[in-house]
Amino acid sequence: TEGWAAVAAAVWSGNDNPERAYVSVLNPTTRTWTPAHQVDIGAASLGRYTRTIEVAITGDGVVHAVWGMSDPDFADNDPPGRVWAAESRDYGETWSTPQAIGDSCRRVDDVAATSDGWLVVALICDNGPERVQPAIATRNPQGEWTLERLPGAVWYFSEGAVALADDGGATRATVAFLTGPNGAMVV
Repeated sequence: TEGWAAVAAAVWSGNDNPERAYVSVLNPTTRTWTPAHQVDIGAASLGRYTRTIEVAITGDGVVHAVWGMSDPDFADNDPPGRVWAAESRDYGETWSTPQAIGDSCRRVDDVAATSDGWLVVALICDNGPERVQPAIATRNPQGEWTLERLPGAVWYFSEGAVALADDGGATRATVAFLTGPNGAMVV
């Protein structure tokens, strides 16, 4: 809405190296893109078999990146899959230390931001062996995260989307997930 953007990409390594998550931001003052910065560092590394990252910009100009990571060897769930978040307050030049915002979640399907600093993230999380369920992570303007797992089951590769709308002065989030390869949807 203010004429600048951020983009994210998960890079598949094609070998035994971990995947990597990068973000580039358009500086609205210089009208140039930052070099792509890797945000999934240290314990927040994507690992193998997970390639999901999303970005959103809140009204205060903070760029937020949220990504899911998986166990690097994908065999023993140690460390468990997690969802991580980092932010940049200088148009992507530097990034905060990644913060874990949810355990046993590997896929980030979408993220939306409000002008007053809220984030809503659609996630796919583990629900026991060989089962997954949808979840929503929410960040308030003070930077506190909450995670709510939703009832029901979805397919591991289910896509999802978040839409935000004004509802009489309050912001309402609608999150939709495809429940499986047959295309049914849960909202």
